[in-house]
Amino acid sequence: MPELDDFAFVAPARRELTERIVAGAERLAVLRTRAGDPAAAVGGLEALVRQHPLREGLAVALARALHELGRQADALAALDALESALQSGPGIDVSAAVREVRTSIVRRAALPESGGTEVERHGVPVPLTRLVGRTEELVAIAQARSASRLVTLTGPGGVGKSRLAVETARNSGTAPQSVQWMFALADVRPGTVLETVAAVLGSPTATPAGIARRLGDRPALLLLDNAEHVLEEVRELAIALLGESPGIAILATSREPLGVPGERVVRIAPWADGALDSAVELLIDRVRDVDPARPWTAETREVARRLCERVDGLPLGIELIAAMADVYDLPELLEAIDSHQDLTAPRVAPARHASLTSVLDWSFRLLDAEEQRLLAQLSGFAGPFPLDAVEGICVGSDVRRLTEELARKSLVAVAASADGTRRYRLLESVRRFAAAELSPADREAWEARHEAWHIDLVERTWPLLRSHDAPGGHARLSASRADILAVLDRILARRDARAAVQLTGGIAWHLARRGLLLDGRRYVESALELPGPVPPIELARACAGVAYIGYGLGDREGSLRHLRHGQEAAAASGDPSWIALFEAYDHYWVSLFGDVSSLAAVADPPPLDPGIEPWVRADVLLLRGAVLTALGRHTDALARLDEARHAAAEIGHNWAEVTAIYFSSKTLLDMRRGAEAARAARAGLELTLPGRVNSVTSPLLHLYVLAAASALLERHREGAILYGAIDRHARPYGFDLMRVEGAEGQRRRDLVARGLTPAEWDEAYRQGGELDYDQMVRLALALAEPRRAVRPVLLGTA
Repeated sequence: MPELDDFAFVAPARRELTERIVAGAERLAVLRTRAGDPAAAVGGLEALVRQHPLREGLAVALARALHELGRQADALAALDALESALQSGPGIDVSAAVREVRTSIVRRAALPESGGTEVERHGVPVPLTRLVGRTEELVAIAQARSASRLVTLTGPGGVGKSRLAVETARNSGTAPQSVQWMFALADVRPGTVLETVAAVLGSPTATPAGIARRLGDRPALLLLDNAEHVLEEVRELAIALLGESPGIAILATSREPLGVPGERVVRIAPWADGALDSAVELLIDRVRDVDPARPWTAETREVARRLCERVDGLPLGIELIAAMADVYDLPELLEAIDSHQDLTAPRVAPARHASLTSVLDWSFRLLDAEEQRLLAQLSGFAGPFPLDAVEGICVGSDVRRLTEELARKSLVAVAASADGTRRYRLLESVRRFAAAELSPADREAWEARHEAWHIDLVERTWPLLRSHDAPGGHARLSASRADILAVLDRILARRDARAAVQLTGGIAWHLARRGLLLDGRRYVESALELPGPVPPIELARACAGVAYIGYGLGDREGSLRHLRHGQEAAAASGDPSWIALFEAYDHYWVSLFGDVSSLAAVADPPPLDPGIEPWVRADVLLLRGAVLTALGRHTDALARLDEARHAAAEIGHNWAEVTAIYFSSKTLLDMRRGAEAARAARAGLELTLPGRVNSVTSPLLHLYVLAAASALLERHREGAILYGAIDRHARPYGFDLMRVEGAEGQRRRDLVARGLTPAEWDEAYRQGGELDYDQMVRLALALAEPRRAVRPVLLGTA
């Protein structure tokens, strides 16, 4: 419909639709080839490969199908055409994976395992034990997923819904969903589901549209686990996300359906009657884990069956029984659980939960008094907890050993952790049971210790966040974030201004560097609004954090307001570090949004106080360098920025080091020193690539500089291709260079476009939109190198 081309919404919608068509065609071809119909796969791919000659996935899928048909020469030709297109277009080589496929075809060897886009998983655990039974349920889930994009597994607590969701996801070796995200909602507070999902995904906005943009054009499976306590929020999120994108699928677990139109519900029932054989097999399997030499006779199997009956075939109950099997014989276990059936009487529980409550009660009564006391206290943790937190918060003797003993008895689970330390958590059923054993007075005292310990954790970690120890510091705060925010919620609820400002000031930088900008702003501003005296130095720290966050969110007025508030607090504190930092921020702000000429009088300030914090010194130097660039004093700016970079590198302050390189590369662009600007941006890019620093926008900034440098390097076509690729990959994160760089960014893009005709720009930009992330990075890195000749492609050679 060419008559719609002038509307702004058409081009992005057309790009998104094209992405989905191409991705869908690739997945269909893979499935056809695997199903033994490679001829159909070839027929569906040949035209698409001609239309999109830079798509490695399409070319590899076509080559695989041709190889299956015995057409090795044609398969090699397809890969050679890809290589030729990449070299004559963007000027980059094919990936190592493509070369591996080509070599295997030449040698007529088995092709490397792939067959499609490998699934990228986030938070989907690898099960540590064998799945027993549940074949029919897995088939039912697969059938439901083939019929609907929303599938909910329902059933009582402890029935194994989460395990089946994980098994379903992990059995998907390749597309249809090429990326999977799992969200454990059991620890999520009501009212925060949308923000939690957005934060985990790294979405810049906590909206369904923002989440869909972040997921981009890749088909995604979202696993929403334990949704029952936030059912309405999950229902609204599911409706919104499924409406935003046809590429999103949701697999939820809950004790009841979400109640969304089109939802397919798979009910997971406890093993009973005819299915009890699977329950017995599970018990035997888990007992063998703790006692592999135990013999199994007809008599012991019958006892095992009766034990499984006692817990209504609930897998969680069976796991708890098996955990005691290294201490008790099976007849002793049966007698123990039978003798404690009466203990369920005082508890109010639905009939379907009675057996689980019984086995939990029985397991609890088998603990000694110290273990019971500790388990009740552990129920207070909001998220996974380390042993040092247990020692610092929980009262009792040798609580570290007792925690490990409770884990051995399956009452405490070992949890994965971002900081590499072993952490523990209570399953939700155990948590609810154990929480009832903690008296109100004991809970109040425990929460006071919990608050003190986590405030101390933040204070101990905050200085590390701008040092060589920053990765470990961020990981520790990430691992404890649920409990830190639970503490903060309690502090805000009681309106304790001093504690709230102290804690939010301590975590603001962490939240910002982890992309949790909305959470950070909300928490810090809530703290700053509370009445009451707060030490000026704490106010200064909190204001610095929220001003930085506001700038990242594009909230210019809010950021300036907090900047002025922080300046006043810094002056009142008399602390030279905070005074110097806010003065530098003030001058930088003027260089961006004010009268730059007014800075001439302050462009050569006296040397910094030798007593200021090293990280502040690095920050101040880079901000002073940026001001010098704005004043046109480029040589002085480069010297100042180089000083900042070295100061930051010496202490491990990654953000300041990378930012100094970014400012330097932009200054070199202003000086029309394109080759040096490209080399500087390449150095910055290599420091910020995934695995080096947890930031999405930092690599994009350096990529933009490399694209802009192409005009000075007379490599306009490569620059246009790179702009197309960057825009494609920035879109899911809501990153917009025009918001960050304004008119300056547009001017640099226009310089690249002037070296091409409009048709040439459009074609090169379109080609860039075909590149995947790795291809984009390879192109960007190649821009910093001298232009090289295209290597000839020899048909049929390895």
